[in-house]
Amino acid sequence: MAENSINPCTKRARLQRKINDGVLCLTCERKCIVNKYGFCKTRKNIDGVLHTLIYGEIAPDFYGIQANPIEKNLSSISGLVAGL
Repeated sequence: MAENSINPCTKRARLQRKINDGVLCLTCERKCIVNKYGFCKTRKNIDGVLHTLIYGEIAPDFYGIQANPIEKNLSSISGLVAGL
């Protein structure tokens, strides 16, 4: 099956391990064994390969949709860190 035939936000997940009963998702601490969908409903087993269904989407929060980068600008909090 083509990787993007379901949805443009569907990509092969990197954090996975194939096991006898399905695919073990290693994304979070739950370590779901995914036969169809994971507990979070953001991972799906497609032909024995785990796929993320939300790749590239921005997560909504209480105040609306906001981008939250992994890399933070630490210069704005350097005074706080130095005071520790």
